Amino acid sequence: MTAKILAWLRKDKTPDYQPVERNSHSTVRVGDYLYMWGGYQPGLPEVHNNEKKKSMCSVMEVCHLRTGRWEQKPTTGNPPLGVVSYAAAAIGREIFYFGGYCNHDDCYHNSLYSFNVDTFNWKELSPTTSHHGPIMKAYCDMIAIKVNGEDYLVVIGGSEPSSNNTPKQPGAQYSYDKTNEIHFYKLSTGQWISPTVTGDRPPPIDEFTLTSINNSSAILFGGGTANRDSNNVYILNFTDTSVNCSKLSNPGGSVQWPKERRGHSSVLINTSSGPHLLVVGGIEILFSTYDIWIFDINNKSWKKLVNIPDNVTERCSHSLSVWSVTPTTNWIIVFGGKRNLLITISDTAVIELRYTSNNDWSTSIIPLDQYQEKLQERRREWEASQPVQPEDRREIDRLTRVLQERERELQEERREKEQEQLEGRERQLQQAQQQGQERERQARERERQAREREQDLQQQLQEKEKQVQQAQQQGQERERQAREREQHLQQQLQEKKRQVQQAQEREREIQQARERERQAREQVQDLQQQLQESQRLLQEKERQVQQTQQERERQIQEGREREQNLQKQLLQAEQQLQSRQRESQEREQQLQRQ
Repeated sequence: MTAKILAWLRKDKTPDYQPVERNSHSTVRVGDYLYMWGGYQPGLPEVHNNEKKKSMCSVMEVCHLRTGRWEQKPTTGNPPLGVVSYAAAAIGREIFYFGGYCNHDDCYHNSLYSFNVDTFNWKELSPTTSHHGPIMKAYCDMIAIKVNGEDYLVVIGGSEPSSNNTPKQPGAQYSYDKTNEIHFYKLSTGQWISPTVTGDRPPPIDEFTLTSINNSSAILFGGGTANRDSNNVYILNFTDTSVNCSKLSNPGGSVQWPKERRGHSSVLINTSSGPHLLVVGGIEILFSTYDIWIFDINNKSWKKLVNIPDNVTERCSHSLSVWSVTPTTNWIIVFGGKRNLLITISDTAVIELRYTSNNDWSTSIIPLDQYQEKLQERRREWEASQPVQPEDRREIDRLTRVLQERERELQEERREKEQEQLEGRERQLQQAQQQGQERERQARERERQAREREQDLQQQLQEKEKQVQQAQQQGQERERQAREREQHLQQQLQEKKRQVQQAQEREREIQQARERERQAREQVQDLQQQLQESQRLLQEKERQVQQTQQERERQIQEGREREQNLQKQLLQAEQQLQSRQRESQEREQQLQRQ
């Protein structure tokens, strides 16, 4: 048989929603649904809490087992902070989550939360505290039991972050970072209980599996201890105040027994011959086990199953759930995990496990694009194998019609969903086109604004040039006026000199004329100062004119030099052309002679 794993696909090859890759998570089955929460995912913030972490932890991945399809649903309330390697178990319509790693530093939790699958609401039952209950830890496991009509949760083992965890449980052991604590949580009172432990108590251990056999017993397999990984089996029997442990070890020899492992996953398989434990994957030290085993709990015997590809069994820290398709056929849903301890995966596999009439097992992989087809086929096979009474036949016919009608409704729902998705894609395309047109319009608008700014700058430049020309004209006008004032002052000076001469001639005659002469001399001095200032200004203007003329002459000289260089280059080009023409003529003559 060629086994393979496919993505979640419809028959038309259109991909359904698929949860992101993750490891160190759990899937819990309630009715015909699987509920998957948390785990280590790409992008999970390495902080105690923030909006992004709360957003990632406030969704639940739900798989409808009758269709094989996943969907993501939002939750309400505050989800647990121990999002990695927590423990989970279901009672009725509630799923309980204990402990876990917070994904930063050495932050672990011992809180207990419940999640209601009808309301999708989280509720904190017991907060994280160092004052009572189990220590803050991860990599433990939890099951639900029912004793004398009371519901309990049982938490066993795990890894502790540090010695700050207090108080320690009396009778429990703590080796390195591992513990073998056993605690009960009584739902009716909300109290943690330390039971009496008898028999072969497991050593401090983590990354094992604890699987319920019935309401008051469970089976523990594998895990990591202080010295090495384990392949021991423990049968645990519970009362409301105690637990008795019985150990089964590998007897050696030719007896089939799985190798030591941790990070594996297990589920219980019920058959007509009794309960069995199915174990998939895991690692031994640093290497994948690449196998799948089933343990007959009544006969205490192991059997290695075959026909399962490595890409199903080569994983650890994955989730595993079982769904009974018929009394003899179970489908095992495997999701995510790690390969080679490093690569987080999002592969989903469906293992079909069938209990045959000769008390043996057959295994195969259900291709996910054939999920619903195979489901109907298995149920038809089971119905065909059962003796049918007339009244049963009528009921079967009625149920067949109901199933056909339901299948027709499902097909119609799929068509409507596909049409909605097509319309959604068309809307997205239209939005993308509109966004493209809007971006093009914005680009044209920016181009128009750039042209307008360029025109404004050109106008401003022209205005500045006009202002410079006006300033030059005003300067020339001021120079002309200065020259006129200078000429006028010279004329006044000459007139004053004549008046001074006349005053000197009349000095002996008129005393008052002397006073006017003195005043005239003072005025002449003022005029001389003004004349000197005017001469200085005139000299400055003449110097500027000379500098301008020198600059122009320099530019003319540079232009002449460039012209001479160009003429030289032209002459050289003509000489090269003539040389090439001569060479061409010589080659032609040589060719003619040949």
